[in-house]
Amino acid sequence: MQKPKLTPLLALMTIAALATVPFAHAADDAGKTEKKSSLMGALSKIGKTPKAEPEVAATPPPKAATKGAAEDARATAQQRIDAIVKGDFKTIYDGMPASYKKDASNVVKAFANKIDSDFYNASRDILIAFADVGVAKPEWSAALLEDHIEDCDKDMVVKFSNILKMLLVDLSYDTLKQGDVNAILSGKGMREIGKIFVELMGDELAPSKVVKAVANDDGTVTITTRDGDGDEEDEIYHKVEGVWIEGDIKESWAEGIKEALDAIKDLELEADIMKKVTEAAPNVKSALANAARARNEEQFQQRILIALTPILLIFDDEGDDDDDDE
Repeated sequence: MQKPKLTPLLALMTIAALATVPFAHAADDAGKTEKKSSLMGALSKIGKTPKAEPEVAATPPPKAATKGAAEDARATAQQRIDAIVKGDFKTIYDGMPASYKKDASNVVKAFANKIDSDFYNASRDILIAFADVGVAKPEWSAALLEDHIEDCDKDMVVKFSNILKMLLVDLSYDTLKQGDVNAILSGKGMREIGKIFVELMGDELAPSKVVKAVANDDGTVTITTRDGDGDEEDEIYHKVEGVWIEGDIKESWAEGIKEALDAIKDLELEADIMKKVTEAAPNVKSALANAARARNEEQFQQRILIALTPILLIFDDEGDDDDDDE
């Protein structure tokens, strides 16, 4: 059994979960600058006597981590492990470096900028209406979903319907537009998702205890944890912007953010589709409200079909248009 880790995927989940990332562009720009400088330098030497190159001071070696730093890293590691075990995404996010939080905010903003506000609000209202149906008619809803969701029963429907509604109530378009990750993770719905995450992970999130912290000469700290089975594992922690984080997060954070932004960039939402969904939303919500008041299962199924039909037709028409284009 391994100690719970804050993997890049989990970190992005807490951001829930995932503008521009300076890391990738900085490397590219640095390469261009270097090439330009080399070319200009070569041209300037034509017909001139080479000048002596000024001496460049050697880069000082990294300072060794102190005993106090090791204890600080130890406390941070234990706090993060405890937060992961509890599914406490907010605490994990609070413990990230400032630039990482800015990256997370940029991911959320990029998603908001990709979609129309009216479309988002309409889609959100439809999903909330579906959640209300799940709470009002859980047994009949479970019957509709059992072919698509393994072990689906009315208790599961009620649980997830309530969580979905709580989450969506917190996720206003303005919150996304502002990139307010703190507000998103502070909501009751996200806290409930954290609990589900813990349930799904099961024994993989068994508590671990930090048993040793060793300061290294390169400024890092080696954290040793021990799980319930007595197995120990070492992890190198780095200090980034005054915050101790795991080495694998430091190494792969920029790439993870870039992948999230690329995925959002590739997201295709046709303006015509968003407009049609927005226009259909009031009728869909009304039909779902009728389904929540159904008196028998047959009536319930009919009203759900009535609610879904406008949406299905919109995307079916889009599919037909794609076929015609081919």
